[in-house]
Order: sequence, then C-alpha cells, then structure tokens
Amino acid sequence: MRIDVRYVLIERNPLAVVASLANRDGFTTGFSSLLWLRHELEAERATRNYPRIFVSYEAMLEDWRAGIEEITNVLKIDWPRSAIEWQALLSTHFSADHQHFTASPDLLDADPRIADWVKEAYGALTDLGKSGNDEAAKARLDAVRVAFDRASSIFGDASFPEMNVRIKAALDTQAETMRLVEDRSVALEQYQVEFRARESELQKELAEAHAVARDQSKKTGRLADELKRQLDKSAQVQAEQLAEIEVLRDEIATSRGGREVAACSAKSDAERESQQLQVALARSQAEIANYASMIRELRNSTSWRVTRPVRGVKHLAKNPRSSIGVLLQLGRQVVQRLPVPVMVKHAVKMRLIRYNLVRRTAILSRQSVEAISESAADMRIPLALEGGSSVYTQYVAQILAIAKRPAGTDLTYVPRSEEVIDFTRAPLKLIAFYLPQFHPIPENDKWWGKGFTEWTNVAKAVPQYVGHYQPHLPGELGFYDLRVVDVMRQQASLAKSYGVAGFCFHHYWFGGKRLLEMPVQQFLENPDIDIEFCLCWANENWTRRWDGQEQDVLMAQKHSPSDDIAFLDDIVPALMDGRYLRHEGRAVLIVYRANLLPDPAATAVRWRERAKAAGVGDLFLVAAQTFGILDPRPFGFDAAIEFPPHMGMASGLNDRLKIVNPEFRGHVYDYEELAASYSQKKRTPYQLIKTVSPSWDNEARKPGSGHSFYGACPASYAKWLRNAYDITVNSLASDINQPPLVFANAWNEWAEGAHLEPDRKYGYGYLHATANVMRDFIVPDRRLVELSEQSQGKFRKRSRSAIVLHLHYDDLFGEIRESLSNAADSDIFITLRRDAPGAVAESILHTFPNAYLAYFRNRGRDIQPFLQIFPVLLNEGYEAVCKVHSKKSPHRHDGDTLRDNALKGLLGSPEYVRQIVQRFEENPELGLLAPAGSLLDLGELDRNILNRNWLDRLLPKLGMQSQIGRYDTVFPAGSMFWFRPGALRALVDLALGSDEFEDELGQIDGTLAHALERLFAAIASQAGYTVKEIDFPSKDV
Repeated sequence: MRIDVRYVLIERNPLAVVASLANRDGFTTGFSSLLWLRHELEAERATRNYPRIFVSYEAMLEDWRAGIEEITNVLKIDWPRSAIEWQALLSTHFSADHQHFTASPDLLDADPRIADWVKEAYGALTDLGKSGNDEAAKARLDAVRVAFDRASSIFGDASFPEMNVRIKAALDTQAETMRLVEDRSVALEQYQVEFRARESELQKELAEAHAVARDQSKKTGRLADELKRQLDKSAQVQAEQLAEIEVLRDEIATSRGGREVAACSAKSDAERESQQLQVALARSQAEIANYASMIRELRNSTSWRVTRPVRGVKHLAKNPRSSIGVLLQLGRQVVQRLPVPVMVKHAVKMRLIRYNLVRRTAILSRQSVEAISESAADMRIPLALEGGSSVYTQYVAQILAIAKRPAGTDLTYVPRSEEVIDFTRAPLKLIAFYLPQFHPIPENDKWWGKGFTEWTNVAKAVPQYVGHYQPHLPGELGFYDLRVVDVMRQQASLAKSYGVAGFCFHHYWFGGKRLLEMPVQQFLENPDIDIEFCLCWANENWTRRWDGQEQDVLMAQKHSPSDDIAFLDDIVPALMDGRYLRHEGRAVLIVYRANLLPDPAATAVRWRERAKAAGVGDLFLVAAQTFGILDPRPFGFDAAIEFPPHMGMASGLNDRLKIVNPEFRGHVYDYEELAASYSQKKRTPYQLIKTVSPSWDNEARKPGSGHSFYGACPASYAKWLRNAYDITVNSLASDINQPPLVFANAWNEWAEGAHLEPDRKYGYGYLHATANVMRDFIVPDRRLVELSEQSQGKFRKRSRSAIVLHLHYDDLFGEIRESLSNAADSDIFITLRRDAPGAVAESILHTFPNAYLAYFRNRGRDIQPFLQIFPVLLNEGYEAVCKVHSKKSPHRHDGDTLRDNALKGLLGSPEYVRQIVQRFEENPELGLLAPAGSLLDLGELDRNILNRNWLDRLLPKLGMQSQIGRYDTVFPAGSMFWFRPGALRALVDLALGSDEFEDELGQIDGTLAHALERLFAAIASQAGYTVKEIDFPSKDV
C-alpha cells in the first residue's frame, strides 16, 4: 500500500504558546519557550524532503478559507468530502474569537525572557512560510539546532535524572501520606468513641467532686486561717528582731572613746549580726509572700473540683496537723492525673519543693528531691518559654545556653569514648579535609590585621535566627595554634581512635609562593605523627570573598607549563613520604578547580612524567566537583571527588525560620535534603569518590550574609555517612579499581561550621557517629566467627539458671570474670560486638568452656543484643536468668562504681547467687528481682520525659495503653537484674530487629533502648508476676 505523505506545519508566535501553556499547565516562560523550540526544530527537520507548507496560526484563524485554499493549491490535495460539508464543519470551529492569547513579532523581539534561539527560529520559520525553499532560513535553523542540542546534552544529563528522582520520591511520599491519612482517620474515629465514653465517666466523677469540694472548701478555709495566724506571728517576730537591730546600732554608736579597738571589733560583730538578721528577715518575707501566694492558688485551684482523689480529704480534716503528710501524698496523686501538660505538673512539684513542704513527707527521698532540683535547673529556660512565643525570648534563651557548654549535662553533649576499635579491618578509609589556617602569618597580618587566624572569625560569630548554631566553639583541643607540633599529634591520635584514617591538607601555592605551609612542613619533619595524608591544591586566587568582595585579589595564581613543573617539584617531598595516601600504588593528588588550569590534560601529562622522573611513581589525579566540574576524564584525571555543598541540592528555609537579624542577607538550606541529593545520585561512568559533610555554615566568614544548612546534627550526618559507605562498598563490588575511600569535609573548617573535631555543643558526637557507622562495615574477626559458631554448636544446657552478659567493653572481662565465677552453677551466655577481637572470644572460652557466644551490630546498647538472645533463653526453659553488662557510663564520673555495685548486688558470692535462684524456684509468681535500692519510679518527670516518644509507641503493643501519659511503674536502674524468662515473654512479640534501633551516637537517653529498659518490670507485672528488690545483702550470705 502506497501512502503519499504531505505536511502542514502550523507556526504560532512563541509568546502566545508560552501564555497558553502557563494558563493550562502552569509551565514557566523559559521551559515553555524551549519546549516550543524543540518541537519546531524537530518538525522542520523531519519534513524537509517531503511536500510541505508553513501556515500561520493567527492567519488561519483570521481567514481560514484563504488558508485552506492555499493548502489545497500548494499541496495539491483532493478533499474526500464535498466543499460544502467540510466548509460548514470548519466554520463552526475556526474563529479568531476562540484565540485566547495573541502576540506580535515585535513583542517577541522585545521580550528579554525569551532566548535568542527562539527568536531566531521563529524568524526563520516565518521566512520559510513565505518561501518554502529558503536555504538561508534552513541554515539559520540548523545553527540554532546545533547550539541547542549541545546545551541540552549538558544541562539535560545533569538536571533531568535528578529531577525525575525527586519527582518519584515526592510521589512516593504523597502515596504514603495518603495511606497514613486513611489509617489516622480510622484511629481517630476509634478515639472519638473512647473519648465520648470517657467524657461520660468524667462528668459523673465531676459531679461527685463538686459535692466533695463544697465540704472541703470549709475545711480548707479553716486550714488557711490557721496558716494566716502563723504568718502573722512570724511577722511579729520579725518586727521584734528589727527592734533589736536598732538597739544594737544605738549601743554601737555610744561605745566609742578610749576603747577604739574594742569598739571597732564590737561594731564589726554587730554589723555581721545585723547582716545575718537582715538576710533572715528577707528570707522570712519571701516565705510569707510564697505562703500567701500558695493560699490564693489553693483557694482558686480547679484540681479540687475535677479530681477523684479529693474525695478522701474529708477524713483528714479532723486532725489537720497529723494529716499533712497524707494530704501531700494525695496531692501528688492528683497532680499525676491532672489533664495538663507535663511541664505544668513539674512546675507544681518544684513549687512544693521550694515551699519546703514535700520534704516533710515520706513521698520523696532526699535523693529524688535533689535529682528533680537538678532537672528543674536544666529545664528553667524551656519553662520560661512556655508562657510566650516571643522570638526574641527564644533567641535570648539560646544565647544564654551557650555559657553552659561544655558542662556535659546537655543531652547533645557526647563525652570522649574509651573504646578501642580495630579499624584496619574496615573495607574503606575515611579521609578528612584539613585546613592549616590556625596560626598567624605575615600575609594575614597585612590583609586582616595583626595576629589573624581562623579563630578570629570563629569566635565573633553570632546566631542569625532561632535555632542557629553559632558560634562554633572548640572542645578538648581548644583554640589551638598549629605552630605547636604537639597539637597535630593530638589531632592525629584523636582522629585514628575514631576511625579517621588520614588528613587531606589544603595546599596553597601561587606561582612559587606558598602560604600556610608551616603545619604540613612540621608534619613532614615529625614522622612519629602516625597518620596518612594527601594534598588538595587550592588552585584559585586568594581573594577577600569572606567580605563579599569577590574580585579583590590578594594573591593571584600564575598557571603555566613552567608553573606546573615548579608546583610538582615543590610537593615531591610530601609525595615521597611513607605516610602519603596511595591508591593502587599511585599517590593521590586532588585539585580543587581543575578547570582553571589553561590545559588540564597537558598539565596532567607533565605532572605524571615529572613524578615518575622524581621517583614518586605515577599519580592518581582527582578533580574536585566544584563550579560545574563533573567528569574528570576530559581533564586527563583519574577520578572525581564530591566537595559538598558544591553541586548539591536543597530547599531554602528562610521563610520558615524565625530570623532575628532584620538585616540578614544570607540563605538557610535544608541539611537533610543536601545529604539526600548526594545519596540519590546515579552511578557515574567515571570513578567518583564520595564525600560527606558534618555540617556547613560560613556565617563566621560572612557576618549577616552567611549560608548555612539547618538540621545538621550527628544523627543526620551518620545517615549521610552510612549511605556514602553503602554506595562505595557497592561500587567496589562491581569495579575493583574504585578507590576504597570516603572523604569528610572537614576535620577543622571551624569558620565554615564543618568540623569533626569536638566542640562545646556536641562534644565528640560527630566522631562518635563516625566510628559507629564505620564499625558496621568492619569485617568480623575470623577467629570470633569460628569460636562463636563452635560454642553455639557445642552448648548444652546444664543448669536451671543462666547468666547473660553483654560484653561491649571487652577490656572489662577480667573484672567481670570473678562475678561470673560466683555463678559457676549457672549457664553462661555472652554477647559481643561484631567488631570485637577474636582474642576476647578465646579468653572467654578458656575460662568458661561451655559458654554460648554470639556477636551483633553495635546498636541498641545492651538491649538489642539481649532481645536477640532472649528467644534462646526462653526456649531453654530456665527458671531464673541474670542480665548484666559491661557498663561504663562515660558521661558520669561514677560509672565504674555503678557497675561494681550492680554486679555485687546480683552476683556477690556463690551462696548469694544460690539463694537468689532458690527464691525463683520457691516462688513461681516472682518475675523480676533487682538489686537493693535500684528500682526507680518511672512516673518521675526526669525519668520519662525524654523517652515518651518511644514509650507511647511501645505501651500499646504490650497491651498497656492505659499507662500512656501516666507511666505508673518502676524499672531497675542500670538495666541489670534477675528475671524469669516467662515473665518477659512479651518481648518476643515486639519482634524488634537491629535496624529499628537508632545509630549509636553517644546518646545518654531518649532512644528505643532506653525506653525498653524502663519497661522490663512493667512487662513482668502485666504478665501477672511480682517485681521486687533483693532484700538481703550479699555480705550476710
């Protein structure tokens, strides 16, 4: 079948198309105009060798009959229908009245939003409409097409895949959100039913409370009158004291004369007594005011009307003095059940403590009062903010909190770890960029002022918005001076202890002139500083860009072939150093802006030849992905390296934050989106080294104009680092030439808020996160694997009791071994970290040949390993099991004492252990037995407030919904206790895997593990078992 194809190309003014697409689809001007251009170029090119005609869209609507006639004549078309039939059809639809958007060629030419390509193409198409064979017009279209295609390949490859990923992610999020909305709707309906039922109950209780309140009001009035009489009496005593003070003053005034020395002494004593009396008077007056305030609050309190426990008060009024303790205990129960925010309840409790009332009762021990007081001191600022939403109030609170660091009480502060981790078994090396500008140099003295270092900018930074972490102040290392070589020794030791394998020093070379070279030179001269290193040449001009003056050049680069050779010769001593980082035997050299080299490929050749001639060997050249650089291959380089935040993507947050500085000109972006943009990148056709950044904020360098990334913290950084490790490990699996490296930007970029070094807010938090992500990738010791498998295969139950020990700190095994030996009649289960050395397993099995060994990821502290081994304990049918672990608590000074006391209270002696096991055998209802004095009240605010998120999610799964918000249970402090496995059977039903526990970031509270350890006793009680403390001391057994 032969088909004769002829083409009618309708040409419409691009401005009209832009307006139409904006109205219909919401497209932008730039996108719509380029979309028009792509369609027109493709249509024109595809129809060149066929009969065709160009018809104006506007002309067709103005006079379609003339347009149809022209199409008929030029293309020689015989219409299949009669002229009358199709003309009637067209007259119905073809009308200029239907044209919503029009534009003239002059408007198009004058519109600056429209690219020149579009204007040029429209002009050429207009010419082709006049003469279909206008070769000049075709040539103009070809030129536009070539330029447009070249640009499309660049920007399209860079942008569209990323956009598609983000769109898919957004759609997935939307679908998940809809699912959650449906789930929440069902739950809400159920809550409404329960609420109405509860409301009915409360109305009934309220009516009963009203009746009691009327009777109580009279009794309360009598108590208040008695209190008022006491206050009046106290005021009378104070008046008498004032009179005595006046008398003393008169006596002092008349005691002068020949006894000057004695008089002076007497006066001094009297003045001291006077001051003491005045202090006592002030305290008494404050107490009077507090009591008066309390009376007013008591009379106006709604708690008497809405709480059930008040009904018992009528039995206490007969003897008010002896009933005060009972009243206060009742008041405590009322406060716990009041439907008000926990902060308000806590404030009430603190007020009672300040009035010295709670201390008269047996409700709280002295230790709990002190604990609450300390908690209240930490919470004073949040409580002050509860009363108002002033941005400036929050900002002032934020500023005042800076002075508290590094007290170690801040929950974000992570102390230095005592762990020893063997990172040599890790598949990757983490290298941190290192800034050497922490010592004065003559050039900086001249440009920035005498004594300038990086610390000069760091120390003067201030927060620009609420929640803005500034200033970044150093921790352990202090405001160091890199002229002191011991500083670099400390840095290297600290870095390696947390898994940072090396530093990448920024190198400053300007046509034969070096800057900030002293630290690296000292490093080379001290081979005892045992850490790997490499260099990154910062090959751009040194400018005043910190002040925003980008074009004010302080030190210019002088790139040339001779400079290439001079530069390489200058760094040969570093490249020859035995500590220099190499990949496949090639020295790694990074260039910050490879595109600034006049001929990068030629430079690469010169460097390689010069390095080989100098005995260095070949180089592994790496181009940083900065300022548009992506693929390193056109430069003659071997790999590219990410350099965040360059080339990253993140949403702006300025309009969502409480910016305090009205003149703030900077920009705030979303840190987690930045991290995600690097984690979601597709595999590249070239080798790419992943880089992460703990945070980034250059406010210190550009006051009031800095760029910062909101949401940076050790937890979000750990997620980014884990993704970078996952991607790199996967790349190694498919490409053996992939460099086994991940970089961090940076070790000490303090003025850019990017530092792994400890600070006063997070302490060692970022280093702690680094180490605990890396340890998940460490290959388990072969001997550990073998011995664990052998122990599990050989294990046979030989006792009715067992000890389960989580040995996180394997260096403590020698101390704990004696306690375990006291339970020689019990089976031994020991869980270890997956990165523990095999020698520890050998030592354990040498002492306890029948021990059951298992190793797990370092997540969930001692709780996650316990949950993993618990089904084994349950299946073996033990009568009693003792849970212990190698507790150190580095955030507390008494961590060792707590561990020793817990072990003595559980495994104090062989006879002591036998008596505990006997308790379980004789009392089948006994579910959990804790060391004496270790059971704590979870209802106390400071013991539940940070764990409520997890507690409220776990309690319904355990059938304890009624405990939400109340937490009316106890828990064994330190998570060490004896238990009956059957009493904790509900733990199996939770089915919690290791991935559900948070990354270990040095958290001291608030994680899933912390919440679970507070529910062990509640689980046992819920199952019908009793929870007790050991009531006999180990020394008596």
